[in-house]
Amino acid sequence: MILVLLAVAGGAAAVLTMGGDDGADRRAAIRGAEAVVRAAALPPAERGDELCDLLTDDSRERLVELVALGTDEPRRQGCAAAVAYVAWRLRPITAGRDVPAADWDVDVEGDAATIRRGDTGVLRLERTDDVWRADLAADPVWAHRARVAEACTRAGRTLALQPLPSPTPSGVRRALGLRARALEILARRVARDRPPAVLAASDRRLVRAVRGSARRLRAGARRAGTGLSGALRTLPIRGGDRTELVSQLPVPVARILRKAVGSCYIGTTAVADARGARRIAGRCERTAAELGRLIPVRSAAAAATYFAAVARNLDRVRRGVAQLTPAPGQERIARALRGQIRALVSGTRGLVADIRSGRGFPLVRLDRLELRADVVDIGVGQLGVLCTGDFGDRAAPIGSLA
Repeated sequence: MILVLLAVAGGAAAVLTMGGDDGADRRAAIRGAEAVVRAAALPPAERGDELCDLLTDDSRERLVELVALGTDEPRRQGCAAAVAYVAWRLRPITAGRDVPAADWDVDVEGDAATIRRGDTGVLRLERTDDVWRADLAADPVWAHRARVAEACTRAGRTLALQPLPSPTPSGVRRALGLRARALEILARRVARDRPPAVLAASDRRLVRAVRGSARRLRAGARRAGTGLSGALRTLPIRGGDRTELVSQLPVPVARILRKAVGSCYIGTTAVADARGARRIAGRCERTAAELGRLIPVRSAAAAATYFAAVARNLDRVRRGVAQLTPAPGQERIARALRGQIRALVSGTRGLVADIRSGRGFPLVRLDRLELRADVVDIGVGQLGVLCTGDFGDRAAPIGSLA
């Protein structure tokens, strides 16, 4: 009988001891989660080191890899930079953080803990060296967003570092084809990665937008070098998707991506002379306004005036580009772009001379200038300079001037 009582007592003590350990683990996991949440709530410039110390090794490595893909600029590298400003990267920590700790549902199994805070917040922790650290990649939404961010960053980097094409039909067609291919690869990567249900609709919109931009680029490539006798017989007529400067992706695509994963490729924002880039953008806007006032073009004299203004303003843009410091890897692009703008200015002035001499309106020369202008458009966008203008619906018929 005594032995039975001792056995029962020993079993009860073991149960109590186990319960005590579970309670201690639970409290420790809660304290670890609270520390992670506090670190994430610090101002962006201050949270980096403290928060990164509270992330698992896998989470830190994944974050570092993501930012390394996006930029070569040292001050933007590392875990601290990765957690500074991109909200989705902290979502497993920040979602549900307003729910009091007393209402958390905490499940501890060995060195792993899952903390549910309301309907939206699920934070997974991993214990190493008696410290509970946040495992961001264990969250399915986070992991999917990371894969989409990597895919769009790779696409943007490909577009930004693509060599400037030659101003020939085949050169422009090949360049546009390469841009379309980068978008098609992005669409495939997103489409094949089955998203959590909460992201399914946004993924479908993204894939549609990417594929649509790729189709428009392919169509533009087919038209390149076909001359102004057809669809390009009016000035200034240039459609298609604008390029979003930070990501280097078409604006319709970049808008959807920014909502999902923030900015993808940020290398082109590393232009040292940001003020100079803005100055060039201002020149382009003023050029658009000046040229808009010269439309419609209804005579040879008006055409000469129009193209003289084009040449004058392009030369100002060329001087501005010469002052910019390109992002790492884009030095050759910048040199080639300056040469293309110089040739475009020279050719445009030659066109003006032909018109004013009475030799007529040489569409063949204008075809060549159109191709070179396409190359310049590509290069200026790759350097992170927004050079665009809105001419509205006004068109300038030039067929009668030939």
